[in-house]
Amino acid sequence: MLTFVATVISPTKIIFHIGAQFYLDLATMAAEIWTINLTCDGAELGQEYVQREMDKDEICFFNLIDMIKEYGYTSMDNLYYKSKDGMVVIEFDNNVMEMLEEYESEKEVTLFVTREKIAFMVPTKSRSASSKTEGTKTI
Repeated sequence: MLTFVATVISPTKIIFHIGAQFYLDLATMAAEIWTINLTCDGAELGQEYVQREMDKDEICFFNLIDMIKEYGYTSMDNLYYKSKDGMVVIEFDNNVMEMLEEYESEKEVTLFVTREKIAFMVPTKSRSASSKTEGTKTI
């Protein structure tokens, strides 16, 4: 049988004793809050532009879909983010991860949701372009 004892040093520092001694600094586990600016095409008056704050650890494809559902959209509607190179469709978690990486320093992203699909122009890959941008859809 293991014995579990927690010693509170301060509001943000706790020592856990579980057979051996473990130290947990809750201050370093603070949330990384991002600002999400959402433009809702065809939304009701007053809901066309929404600003939300979200912990980075909770920003994923399915949570973004849940967010747009709050404003009358479905998972079948079209979600995009404003990249520095144009609009990029969000279809999977890897698109969200690329978005977060691109805006890491700003901690703020702009999303656009619409029921209509936007026509895309897929950029051609140049010899100097990285494979990371291959297949990125932009308008």
